[in-house]
Amino acid sequence: MRPISRGFTLIELLIVVAIIAILAAIAVPNFLEAQTRSKVSRAKADMRSIATGVEAYAVDSNKYPPAVEYGSPVVWGDVTQPPYHMKTSSCITTPVSYMSSLPSDVFGKRPLPTPPPGSLDIFQRFFFVNTDYINANPTLAPPNVNAFSVAGRYGGIWMMFSVGPDLNEFNQYGYGAPDPPRMFRDYDPTNGTTSLGNIFRTHKSGDIIGYDPYFWTTP
Repeated sequence: MRPISRGFTLIELLIVVAIIAILAAIAVPNFLEAQTRSKVSRAKADMRSIATGVEAYAVDSNKYPPAVEYGSPVVWGDVTQPPYHMKTSSCITTPVSYMSSLPSDVFGKRPLPTPPPGSLDIFQRFFFVNTDYINANPTLAPPNVNAFSVAGRYGGIWMMFSVGPDLNEFNQYGYGAPDPPRMFRDYDPTNGTTSLGNIFRTHKSGDIIGYDPYFWTTP
């Protein structure tokens, strides 16, 4: 007589499902955290590459590349063209190729199909500021931004940043009406892998960790 095959009972299946769920609950957060740490390392490496190109440009040109807001026609062309954000000048890729291409911010957001003019929340590339250039051309500064002197004090002639794991340029809001001050913070992984803050690199000191956590404010 053939033996009767016996399947799993409902209780046994539920136990297996529970074990799988527990393992997933442990593994998924660790995977996401490792992925975020990898992106942070990638952003820093890309900014190091840009910094090398910027410094090589400065050696040959005796000045640093300009940075103009939102694809200003002065340097970038039509504002409706990507990347819709202040970025390192294309003059470090052409006519002399200090870099073959400008990398995108790994934390950058996808652009909107029809971005509103002056929108500060649309990112593809790293934010770049040349304080000498902005101070010499004040009409090119972003509206209402009053802290490029702070950028100069902390970062020297130029500063760039990635929006970081929180995916926001402005990391904290102050108090006031109708438009409270908006603040940039320095990303510090000891506060948590996905904590608030932007990943900075500067002319003076490379990565910024340990300075005043609030770099710039806008009124």
